[in-house]
Amino acid sequence: LKLAANFCPEKISPRSGSVFMPKHSAEMMGQCLLLKVAFVTLLGVAVAEKPNLRGLLYEQNGTMLTSTTMSTTSGTTSTATSETRTLTTTTMTTSTTTTTPDKRQIWSNEALLQSSSAPLRTFYMYRAVSDTVYAPMNVNTANLAGVLWYLHNEVVERTPRKFGITKIIRLKVQTRSTQPLWEKGMDFGARLAFDSGQATGPFACGRDGSKPKLCQGPFDNSYDVGMHNGSVTGAFEWDTYGYFVGCNKLGSFPFPNYRIYYPGAVWYSLPGPCPSKNHTQWDERCKERQPGGYCEGTPTGQGNCTWTYENAGEVTIDELVGIRNYTEFLASGRKEYLRWADRGRGWTWWDSKKDVLANEWRIQLAKEAFERKYPNSTREEEIPAPGCNFNFANFYDDRGWFSDAECKTAQPGETCYLDVTWAMKDGIHRHPEWYPGLNEHSSFADFQALLYRKNSNNGACAPPCDN
Repeated sequence: LKLAANFCPEKISPRSGSVFMPKHSAEMMGQCLLLKVAFVTLLGVAVAEKPNLRGLLYEQNGTMLTSTTMSTTSGTTSTATSETRTLTTTTMTTSTTTTTPDKRQIWSNEALLQSSSAPLRTFYMYRAVSDTVYAPMNVNTANLAGVLWYLHNEVVERTPRKFGITKIIRLKVQTRSTQPLWEKGMDFGARLAFDSGQATGPFACGRDGSKPKLCQGPFDNSYDVGMHNGSVTGAFEWDTYGYFVGCNKLGSFPFPNYRIYYPGAVWYSLPGPCPSKNHTQWDERCKERQPGGYCEGTPTGQGNCTWTYENAGEVTIDELVGIRNYTEFLASGRKEYLRWADRGRGWTWWDSKKDVLANEWRIQLAKEAFERKYPNSTREEEIPAPGCNFNFANFYDDRGWFSDAECKTAQPGETCYLDVTWAMKDGIHRHPEWYPGLNEHSSFADFQALLYRKNSNNGACAPPCDN
């Protein structure tokens, strides 16, 4: 082993003898392999004498798994003096299984590898957090109304507060949707829930006619996502639209789907690296193959560059509601909010959760608290949040779900041909916003492809064969 360490200086495992020398010649690698075999053979003899060493013969290293099996046979032999000995022979077999790394391009749709023509959006998001704050990777955020409803509905009714939440932090966020999402008229996709850094749905897991079947929980590779099966990202959502920022208006899909009384409340989802796994399982390989949408600098709208952020201040719940010392507050027997009574005990700030006017007052107080604490920051009115324009039907429409649609270039006299020629001659000039990414110089095939993707005129156009 000492000889191998000197001769093969790159790396040698003292447990298995595995040698890794990416910078050395094939001849040297062959010589080091002989040293490895010699080392493993000696180790096998040692195991024959001391079975408790057997565990040393198994070493998993990256993509290589080497396993060693042994069989022991015994026989007798006679010497010239008729003395009988027992001879033990150890035979070792080593097998190596190598897993080829997945080097496929993350997306087959070239549009997700290019910058998007979607507009850049700049606005504030908010999060309710404890005193331990992490970067907002693979988390849910909200506007002010949304974060206050969350506090009201789940946090302040518990004593002490749920998850040890103590404050509201503000993020100044920039987003840009990907081209496939923008072509369907959306800045935002479906809002996915994140738990411990892992997306937990809803995910499309099949089709029921023209409608998607949706499943809760982390994405499962057993889901039937048609032509998206086996893709690098796995999920229909990420394979089709990249790592988009999601949103939902509270009171509609996906949750909560009942009436709430905080006007304009919205939740968001921010996909970071490795969103399919719990944060304890994040590793470099996962981050490389599932890069998420966060990027430094201005978002481009590529599949892996849909949002960025900067910290923009924080306000504690205590200073918002006027509690001077939370520990003493609890010791006094008071309660911030009791769900069954719809009011506090010895405290009134959270009273009447279903009173729209009272909730508007709470939203205004929170807004003023940030402005008072950060007077030089950009006011919310100056960078208003875009509307949550997620559209369920458009988002989950995927005409190629179970197979690639058959191509057909439109011919004169066909409805699609008339639609394309009108779009090229008149539509692009009258309503350029209808044709994102195109201009008067774009080809016939480009226009037909866009009309197909947008399912224009009830699906009159097939994908063109020359695009």
